[in-house]
Amino acid sequence: MKVKNAIAQLEKHIGPVEVTSCEDRAKYRAVPPGGQTGIEFSTTPWTDEIQSLRVRTEGDEDDPSTDYRAGSWFRNIKQAIEFVQAYRWPSESHED
Repeated sequence: MKVKNAIAQLEKHIGPVEVTSCEDRAKYRAVPPGGQTGIEFSTTPWTDEIQSLRVRTEGDEDDPSTDYRAGSWFRNIKQAIEFVQAYRWPSESHED
């Protein structure tokens, strides 16, 4: 999926998209208002396709020394959006 299409889907269904630079990649992350679980992906300068699509919470940390990458991985943006919408992590539950 193209980056601009992924951003449009995230902004429509999840919330604003934050962009950060990391070495030669751009990282994109969207978190629902009041939530801690976000959808993120990255891109490289030579392609406008999304890569490494995953869902993870704010506290999840990668461990490069063991090659561990935190979160749940998805094949497409629709799956990731549906996962975040359907499942609220315990720290995000709200009592009325």
